[in-house]
Amino acid sequence: MCLRLLTMTITIWGLAAVAPGQAPTRTQKSTGATLTLPDGWSWTSQFGDSVSIKLPLEVKGRKEEATGNLFTSPGRFVGARIDELRLDSTENPRGYVGFKVKEKQRFAKQRNVVFISYVKKRGSEPERLYDRRHWIWRNGGVLFEWREEVRKEASGTAARGFYSAQRSMKFTTPDGKKPPDKIRDYPNQRVRYKIHADWDWNKGKEGSSVRLPDGQHLLFVALTETIVKGQRKRLGIILQSVTTPGTLRQVIEANQRSLRQGWEEVKDFEVREKIPFQGEKATLVTFTGINSNASKSERFFSDWYVFKHKKNVFLWNEFGPEKAKKTAVKQLKKARNGLKPY
Repeated sequence: MCLRLLTMTITIWGLAAVAPGQAPTRTQKSTGATLTLPDGWSWTSQFGDSVSIKLPLEVKGRKEEATGNLFTSPGRFVGARIDELRLDSTENPRGYVGFKVKEKQRFAKQRNVVFISYVKKRGSEPERLYDRRHWIWRNGGVLFEWREEVRKEASGTAARGFYSAQRSMKFTTPDGKKPPDKIRDYPNQRVRYKIHADWDWNKGKEGSSVRLPDGQHLLFVALTETIVKGQRKRLGIILQSVTTPGTLRQVIEANQRSLRQGWEEVKDFEVREKIPFQGEKATLVTFTGINSNASKSERFFSDWYVFKHKKNVFLWNEFGPEKAKKTAVKQLKKARNGLKPY
């Protein structure tokens, strides 16, 4: 696992102004994550764009230290990180006492954040207890994870310092990088797509106007997550196009086998014609099975909406775990509504 680490070490020994000679704000160039020092905090590292600050803390005459770290990982999803922590908690119970996961929390101005908390035991005679908290979310194709840790006895004292640090963080588009496309237009294929805020581009040529010649093309792949019985599951959509003089029925008959390529134990195979789909009449091909690129223990659904518009036949594919299909109806509908043939 490759994580970019921004470190924040927090100690609270009184509220002083920002230390002389220290810039009050730092921004990580690769992600746009910015932290402005609250009163009394100082940077622990004077080099690079790492965010590392400290503020002493005293509890019952003893000096303690609270820490906070921001990890970033491009391309990863929240569910994968939760599964990783959950597995760690089963393999090392002493380090994850009272492991809890809460969905739909907030962090600064970020919404739909996962909050994970537990107590970490260290040492012996005497045993030391530490509160550890994670806030995990995805933004602009990057996984963010803010992690706080403090001696359990000092949690109350550190709370205000953590709160100030969280409120001092902002997340913007990194310098020199364009924000992800909200709309991709394909003029030659006569179709455009506006991606919903809950989804992220995964594959496909970038740009607000993507000019592709006649032929067969993968226009894009987009991914998101849905929650099923407290667990996050991945959903995906794929849009392909092919220039052809053939009829829709001819294309379906010629490609039924290829639609099932990479699938095993296929069940519930069904073909339905003249299904309304974004202003067009589509043929729906639907089935469930074991995907060769995924876990062999989990069945997936695959729904193909195939329609012809102008000179192109389009293949819109929705896929995800079979047990997530009912809960994903609204998310898939939102994704579908972004497609506009013209």
